[in-house]
Amino acid sequence: ELGAESPWYPWLNSLPRYYSNGASMTDFCFGCLPPYAAKQSMEVKTRLKRFELALDEISFLNDETKSNSDLTKWAYNVVVTRYQEKEGGDYCLVPMVDFFNHGGTEVDVYVTFDTDGNCYAYSTRDVSPGQPLRICLGDPTNPSQILARYGFL
Repeated sequence: ELGAESPWYPWLNSLPRYYSNGASMTDFCFGCLPPYAAKQSMEVKTRLKRFELALDEISFLNDETKSNSDLTKWAYNVVVTRYQEKEGGDYCLVPMVDFFNHGGTEVDVYVTFDTDGNCYAYSTRDVSPGQPLRICLGDPTNPSQILARYGFL
């Protein structure tokens, strides 16, 4: 709600405006997918609906923000496609880590957190300038969950 005054604005403004993951799919899309991929994608859509309902409980957001379905879908997708899981099950957003590429089985970077919550990215090899840094976003041999969460294979 702070717009350009938010300290997060430069990062948020760099993010996609459209997502093609399960939260953005229609019933027609689900019908075109293999059954397991459709099920995974529908679960992401269901979590979006729960997110929308949970927003009603957040008192510091104004009603106009809460009722803007395009904005809430975008906010949900920002979080679901970019969060990092910390040891112990906590989730957090780490701007810039989300810009690492999906490497499938070719992983170059591991992301860890120290006890103070600081995020560290460690390379598994020497990286030359211009080479991508890749993390694993899911099982590349069964990409249904990657399609559902991130919107690509």
